[in-house]
Amino acid sequence: MDTNGSINEKDIFEEFGQPLEVGDSWYLISVSWVNNWKNHAGIDDSSGENPGQIDNSRLFEENSDTLREHLLEESEYMLIPAECWKKLVHIYGIPEGQKPICRKVIETGTFSKQTTVEIYPPCISMKQHDGDGQITKENFSRVALIGDIHKRMKEIFGIPVEQTTRLYIEDSSENSLDDKFSMEKAGVGPTSVVVIEKQNDNKTWPRSTIAPPSYTEATTSTSSTLSKYNTKNSNSSSFSSSNGSHNTRYSSNNTYRSYRDTPGICGLSNLGNTCFMNSAIQCLSNVSPLTMYFYENKYIKELNRTNPIGMRGKLAETYATLIHDIWSGNHSSVSPREFKYKVSSFAPQFSGYQQHDSQELMAFLIDGLHEDLNRIDNKPYVELKDSAGRPDYDVAIEAWKNHLRRNDSIIVDMFHGLFKSTIVCPDCDRVSVTFDPFGYLPLPLPKAKDRMIPCTFFPRDAKKPVTKYNVTVSKDGCIRDLCKALAKQTETEENELIVTDVYNYRFYKIYRGSESIGNYTDRDNLFVFQIGFDEEVENDANEQEEEEKLEYARVVMRQCSSAHGMRLFAHPFLIPVKSGVTTYRKLYNSILAAVSRYVKQEYKENIKMLSELKRCELNESIGSDVDGNEVGDTNKEDEMEDETQWFKLVTINSFGTTVYKELKDNDEPIKFTGDVYFSAEWDSATCEEYAEENWSDTFKNDESMNKTGNKDKGINLQKCMEFFTTPEKLGKEDLWYCPKCKDHKQATKKFDLWTLPPVLIIHLKRFSYTRWSRDKIGTYVDFPTRDLDLSDFIINPAKSKWHEQKKRYNLIGVSNHYGGMGGGHYTAYCRNYKDGKWYYFDDSSVTESSEDKVKTKAAYMLMYQRQDIEEWVNKEGDDDFNFLESMVSPRSCHVRGFDFNMSEKKREQLLNGNDSNLSNCGEEEMDTS
Repeated sequence: MDTNGSINEKDIFEEFGQPLEVGDSWYLISVSWVNNWKNHAGIDDSSGENPGQIDNSRLFEENSDTLREHLLEESEYMLIPAECWKKLVHIYGIPEGQKPICRKVIETGTFSKQTTVEIYPPCISMKQHDGDGQITKENFSRVALIGDIHKRMKEIFGIPVEQTTRLYIEDSSENSLDDKFSMEKAGVGPTSVVVIEKQNDNKTWPRSTIAPPSYTEATTSTSSTLSKYNTKNSNSSSFSSSNGSHNTRYSSNNTYRSYRDTPGICGLSNLGNTCFMNSAIQCLSNVSPLTMYFYENKYIKELNRTNPIGMRGKLAETYATLIHDIWSGNHSSVSPREFKYKVSSFAPQFSGYQQHDSQELMAFLIDGLHEDLNRIDNKPYVELKDSAGRPDYDVAIEAWKNHLRRNDSIIVDMFHGLFKSTIVCPDCDRVSVTFDPFGYLPLPLPKAKDRMIPCTFFPRDAKKPVTKYNVTVSKDGCIRDLCKALAKQTETEENELIVTDVYNYRFYKIYRGSESIGNYTDRDNLFVFQIGFDEEVENDANEQEEEEKLEYARVVMRQCSSAHGMRLFAHPFLIPVKSGVTTYRKLYNSILAAVSRYVKQEYKENIKMLSELKRCELNESIGSDVDGNEVGDTNKEDEMEDETQWFKLVTINSFGTTVYKELKDNDEPIKFTGDVYFSAEWDSATCEEYAEENWSDTFKNDESMNKTGNKDKGINLQKCMEFFTTPEKLGKEDLWYCPKCKDHKQATKKFDLWTLPPVLIIHLKRFSYTRWSRDKIGTYVDFPTRDLDLSDFIINPAKSKWHEQKKRYNLIGVSNHYGGMGGGHYTAYCRNYKDGKWYYFDDSSVTESSEDKVKTKAAYMLMYQRQDIEEWVNKEGDDDFNFLESMVSPRSCHVRGFDFNMSEKKREQLLNGNDSNLSNCGEEEMDTS
């Protein structure tokens, strides 16, 4: 460690905010260490101990140099520029053997560019065709070219450069990968096995060529499947189109199921943390009118390739190809590599192979398909007007008409509804009313005010057992609140307790009382030690005074290992000491008293040393009684000096890897400072003879450990809607500009429903994000699978005239999220509109389920379909369905069997939102009611 004062550490912190430049190196650094460093360096006008060496061990898998999966930026790690890293290492150093975590800045996206630091470069599995089957793994950047991998594989497998070779993905029907493609475009990810194949002397290839089925064969196969399950007559062919064939690029697994002929019962391969995408696709795929629209190629005549904010029709085409594969009935699962590549090209936030949010992917997909299919070629400028006291009827009509002037697609027809937003100024009471289109309904969940934190408590009295407690504290509280709650449970004093985080047999962190509970994560392992004070601390004493009165030594356990030398084991201890008084022998006795809990029973009773320890109180080990008089049996102490010591004491670094000096067994008081650690150095034979096995796990569970927090009675969807429509005060970062006060105000905002779309997506907002913490709300939500009716929350007066089937919805899909914030797994329940059965989709696996199983605590996104749509789907040969009437496009002359050879006046009415359905949005019925 170099404490060279020539480097201004506050300047280092200022440099953290440098912009990203492609090719630059950035380093991951533990947020916990950075917070301690900021306190020490006075960056936040605070003070703290020297943070020690830069400790990133919590970012790695245990006993590994592999980065842990699903790390959370700003919560677990920060990214800092290379120069900042070098300066901090120069001052503080890094532990011996711990590798710096260096990552490169890359540019992702094809049409929408984005620079990002690649935290998890994909690890690719590689092997040789007709080789010994041995797989070699290596990390490559996701923007690396296939040619780079090709060159590297030749080196790995010792293939001459001049030898003609090709690469292919194992279990894929594609013959070879294009060297000019990036990994992402070629569909190479963490789950891929890339195989290198050498060309034969006669210019052929050993691998049998597997040609994809011809277009005619695919059409024939699909047509027979459709005829078996067709629920309505269609005037269009299944696959053929005027602009060419769908020559699929989706790798398929053709292991047929017993129900293989049922369209839609098809899994999606996980390409590497793509379960979020698979879950969203399965839910959207089971929206029957939309799937029919794509499967029957109605979308082709509506492609908008000139929309500047669209994707040139590419996203819609790729989605259509995937829908053809899923609903062909020919595959038990397909690999959506091309779809993943297209999504990443247009939305770089989804590039790579990190976990994402299924709802965010759904929102992008809905919006992207809309822009690719938007019937408006030239979007007119539309001035947004405030209500200005006008009736809701007029404002709603104007808002929806303006929306349709710029946005008109099957997505709008099916997924867009209308909110009423009311904002009230807190000072002048001005009321602003707007009507805003929406594509999904984001419902808040009641957030628990408390959280339950497990803590292992170490009483000062070594005769009392170590006990594990569940401690309930406010989510907005601090460590001092945790101590207060635990003190009540353990009948101790809160100012005697020190909270630590133990990881890899050592102290990873010692918390200050003022630190937020939000800094605690489920991965933390809290050990709380009861430490005595040499005098009573007044209740109104500040934290700094309390900590100055509190003295303790940080002690780790090490033992000799023939394979690894001295290594850490068991768990560390905080030992009460007194500077200027505690000697080697007194510290030794205190440590021995602490570990006596784990000594084998026969030695507790028979060993002379332990007999003496039973009479040794902690005040003796500190060196004074309550009156400050020196106590202790010096004769016994002299007698003990002749005994064989179980361990010796040394000072050591915080990682337990470097010994500074061996302490001498004399009467000189030990000097204790905040950055000094002690180690009890055990001989392995002594440890094995006297101590219990796994003694670091020897603790009892308090009855509070049987609790799982406040019993989750759950909440119903009705209650979530009440939360959604309750007025709320805007945050200080989201102020509203009041035109009357001419200032930004913390106004009150309220949402109401005006109309709901035919297909309603409900997003249960389980994830809570703040600047300091991230949390998942695991509350069970009870939602109906049939007859959902939200009429009570619709304020449109026309609702009384709506047909009952246009008020009620049936559930068709659920996107599930299992696990916590740090990753988790997505699956889906979907009801197949062909056979009416429920199925459970878990990536490539599909199993039949039932309606009573779809309601779980994992439900994250709900897909509802209006009942009149289901009636339409089930009607044989009936193409007359009014909710699709607005599917009019200058590029389309025939969509879903409707005759759009209508008058220009009618077409203009529909395009401009002036049709009869729309004009009744305030009195009778709106098109998307």
